[in-house]
Amino acid sequence: MLEDQTHSCLPCGLHEPQRNNYFDGKLLVSKDFTDEQDYGRGHRRLHNALLHGTGTVCGLKLVQHPADGCRNEFVVVQPGMALDCCGNEIIVPVQTGLNIAKMLAEDADLAKALDGTKHLFIGIERCDVGTMLVPVLLPGCSASNDGNYGRIAEKFKFVLSARDPKKVTPVEVPVTAKLQWVHTITLGAQKPRALHINDGEKWLQIAADSNAKGAHLYLHDSDTQDLVSLLEMNGASTDTSSSREDQLVFAAGSFRVGTADVAGVGVWRASKAKSDAKPEAVIECDLASSRISVSPTSGALFILNFDSGNATLTSFSAENLSKWLLNTTRGKRPDETASLKFEHGFGAETDAPLRGASMMQFSHDGRFLAIAAPDGKPAERLYLINVSKLNAGGMKPKDALVPDLKLTDTELLCSVAWSLDDEFLYLLTNGTGEAAQTTLLRFRLAGENELKPQGRGVTLAASGLDLAIAPTETRAYVLLRDGDDTKLTPVDMELVKAEGAAPDTPELSSETIAIDGTGLSLALAPNGARAYVAAADADLESMPDRGLVAVIDISENDCGIHFDKIIDGCSHCNEAEDHAVILGHLPLYNAVAKPFIVNPGTGGDNIVVIDNKTYRPIVPSAHTLHEVIECILAQGVAEGPPGPRGDPGVQGADGPTGPNGKSITGLTVAQGPVGSTPSATTTEQPAGLVVNLTIPAPAPGAAGLGIDKATVIYDTAITAPQVAITGNAPNRTLAIKLPAPAAAPTDEMNTIVGMSWKHAAEFGSASKFRSALLGKGIAVAFDKPVQWPAFTGSKKAGPSMLVELQHRVLSGGGSSFWAAFDVIEVNPITNLKFDAVDKTLLVNWDILGNADLSQGFALRASDNFEFGVPNVEPVRLVFYADFVVGEDGKTSLDGSHIGGQLPTGRGGPGDTFLSWFTVTEG
Repeated sequence: MLEDQTHSCLPCGLHEPQRNNYFDGKLLVSKDFTDEQDYGRGHRRLHNALLHGTGTVCGLKLVQHPADGCRNEFVVVQPGMALDCCGNEIIVPVQTGLNIAKMLAEDADLAKALDGTKHLFIGIERCDVGTMLVPVLLPGCSASNDGNYGRIAEKFKFVLSARDPKKVTPVEVPVTAKLQWVHTITLGAQKPRALHINDGEKWLQIAADSNAKGAHLYLHDSDTQDLVSLLEMNGASTDTSSSREDQLVFAAGSFRVGTADVAGVGVWRASKAKSDAKPEAVIECDLASSRISVSPTSGALFILNFDSGNATLTSFSAENLSKWLLNTTRGKRPDETASLKFEHGFGAETDAPLRGASMMQFSHDGRFLAIAAPDGKPAERLYLINVSKLNAGGMKPKDALVPDLKLTDTELLCSVAWSLDDEFLYLLTNGTGEAAQTTLLRFRLAGENELKPQGRGVTLAASGLDLAIAPTETRAYVLLRDGDDTKLTPVDMELVKAEGAAPDTPELSSETIAIDGTGLSLALAPNGARAYVAAADADLESMPDRGLVAVIDISENDCGIHFDKIIDGCSHCNEAEDHAVILGHLPLYNAVAKPFIVNPGTGGDNIVVIDNKTYRPIVPSAHTLHEVIECILAQGVAEGPPGPRGDPGVQGADGPTGPNGKSITGLTVAQGPVGSTPSATTTEQPAGLVVNLTIPAPAPGAAGLGIDKATVIYDTAITAPQVAITGNAPNRTLAIKLPAPAAAPTDEMNTIVGMSWKHAAEFGSASKFRSALLGKGIAVAFDKPVQWPAFTGSKKAGPSMLVELQHRVLSGGGSSFWAAFDVIEVNPITNLKFDAVDKTLLVNWDILGNADLSQGFALRASDNFEFGVPNVEPVRLVFYADFVVGEDGKTSLDGSHIGGQLPTGRGGPGDTFLSWFTVTEG
């Protein structure tokens, strides 16, 4: 062996370093020079293995052979570098071909193992090779007569292995979903038919049937799970939903209207739900079962009314629904906008619609309504309804069918879910064979009602019940029936997105939670931090002794756990194959078939797609980490969809330590001369300050002393950054001091403290509304005065870009838009008076002709203002508060709430104030 020829015995992993001790008169032999090399090599290996790790540093990508005819034998490895588990550098300087067919021909056992059920892994190992054979002038006892190698080339070799997909673990990102069952909402002798998260009111709505032939709609606080209210239904329930803007609560099922039992959708006002259990009105339906969905943008209500043989989808605009509710002589239902009749049903009692699963879901932009019917051929039962075309009239079910949907007749549709950006639609299907299985597929929205498969999907060995997608789209949550057990499992979205001809078949996640009872449906909070699972103690066809809703918190593992791993021990190699760095794998490779090895996205028959990512470990360079951190600083770190804007933070002061000082948004590190003193400076950029660190370079050839830790503190005694290295090896610290900002102003935010109308209530008649606008107007009051010229551009009253009074205008086909009244002016006000009981109701104020400062504003109309309503007209005020400045010239007005509370009673500050009311006829 080469190591024997060089007399080197360099161990892998931790070892005691020994270095040469030179002195005059010492006899030097070849071993001394070898030991000298080993000392430096050993430290470099330890540094690589323990401070950087194992994996590819750069390059080494596997790609298909450029010649079509060679792709069933070769794969090409691009140049690059890797570190093995001993810390050896493996360098591939040029593009290299790997003859897989030849290597398999030389290893019959490996070729036999690759029967299409195992992955073919491609790895690389360090392989030192002697070069430059030279004669030995004074040979020793072990010298060869043919000479010895004058140089050692640090080369590489490729290794192949076959591994069972179920016994290998993909390279995982450090953050994974962790599920924890924290609470159970128990329903005695009841079956929870449907779940809905009312995010506007912070309620969990549970529609449940009882064995006493009754039904209820439970409202629970979504934070504490406390019961808020119990609303009355009658014989059965099938669904529940809500309208955020109009503050309405809906439940589908059976109701008592007068002396008759009717099927329909009950409507409650959220403001009265705690005090009045009976619905304010019932939208009557022809058939007993209904599913409902509310447009997230327009507030339109869609009702799917069905039985086992037919169904009708009907839409009601928010305007028509509001008018119908306010009409004391209302009919059985509001004026409908559009309807669509299906000539088939939506499954049996055990299918998704009657279990409350998400088989009907709006896209987040409100453009499309996806409906999956678990009855009939799946390729003919997925509807993607363009809402604007439906409202325009003339649409038939065939117009909404998704063409060329690649589903087999052995599947039944179960659930649908949209990605947060509405770019992808996820579909859950169930197999109809003897072996229970469910498949999760991902489609890209490619046209008006066209879906293109994206990724191969996954198949799980259990029956699918319901589906939800995390807002970050990093994972899906699937509710399963596995034999007699119900399970909630997260699915890694990378497996779903991966390219391939057939779905992957992963094992259930280790974070899978078992649910007591027969699973029914699943609901996921909008921020992805909590899941709710409905289940019952009996078969779906019968009434249970107990129903339940499991409340499950979803958290992400603490990334700090990776620091804890350090104390568990140093990494080392035990098995021979650990020395190989995995570059990639060929999924389910069949050596007999000799498939063509191609890049991702390449089609064809008898192919296998190169996977460079799933099992490849990566060692990022310091430069790469620096770029990643800079990118994070530039973009901000997001975990899920943005929530409401938080309270404004304190403002800085002028200069490095003053009230308007800039934040530090960047960092540069450079090396100074050997032995120089560390230093730091700042560079001012438009986005903030960049700290520039200069650290002394190590002396040439010297052992690196290293820096074990760094500290950063703020010091009020300095005006510029300072940096120093303290302590001695091995306990050296990089100490950074930054100038501390001065104490921030203690001024509180200015708030909106009142209005001259009741939010979301009736203002009165049209004549009363017109008289108010022609008089002192309608007004909004602030806690502190603001600078008036920001409203009109001058000290006088007039038109404003900051405030609009709007009313709805019908545009045909049942759709509408908000239009501003064009004869309204904004006036400064003073001498505010509030109602003695309701401190937010403004009852009087004085109009100022002109002003520098104002305590609020009043909207007034000119004499030619006209306002006619056919029955009921919604009116809203929109106020862009971010552009208003206080007496100190700072934008400190909190525009999204009244005295710290949204009209709904919850929420955080924001930039736009919005309130609405209705004006009645007369």
